[in-house]
Amino acid sequence: MNSTITTFLQLFGIGFSLGMTGPCLFTCVPVVTAYVSGTGKKPREIFTEILLFLSGRLAAAIFFGFLAGVSARFLNVFLNSKTVSYLRPLGGALIILLGFSVLFGKRSFPCAGFAKKAASGGVFLLGFFIGLAPCPPFIALFAEIALMSKSVLDGIFYAFFFGSGLFVSGLIALSAASGVLTGFLPKMLNEKSKRIFRIVCGLLMVVMGTKWFL
Repeated sequence: MNSTITTFLQLFGIGFSLGMTGPCLFTCVPVVTAYVSGTGKKPREIFTEILLFLSGRLAAAIFFGFLAGVSARFLNVFLNSKTVSYLRPLGGALIILLGFSVLFGKRSFPCAGFAKKAASGGVFLLGFFIGLAPCPPFIALFAEIALMSKSVLDGIFYAFFFGSGLFVSGLIALSAASGVLTGFLPKMLNEKSKRIFRIVCGLLMVVMGTKWFL
């Protein structure tokens, strides 16, 4: 039991460190920060959007853990399938759509309530797609989980603790970055400057989204 707890804590620590210093930090922070800063939402709404995005990434980690728990072969088949090659374009398309929602604001959506739910769902899916297109360190870790797992539940629990580390580190990084921009910039900008800032954030997201197609 003690060795199992130690393994869980180690996986949590790996997830936390990768989330704070790994490629995920440079992939996720610019996109999410540009989105929440450009929308000009209230702190509570921004926090909810961040939680949705990170929940999507956690869901992706658990999915990989399920595959790893079934067998290493299932994990390898999925990672080497054409499905994975479509995930980056899908993620890029979502970033571009969210960028347009920031760029044009509420005026582009006749139904504000539907637009809000659609945007929130898009943020969750973006986190999920990013999580399903892992970088080499993540692939290596899930391969290790496949070797350690004796059952599907083992793979899910291992992946959950790893994903929880990513979740916590992502929450710290994204909240800090978003808090700086949304907390200080609005006080320094007039209405015209805020519109320009929103447009810049939207265009930045569109540019970042197009890179996902390359």
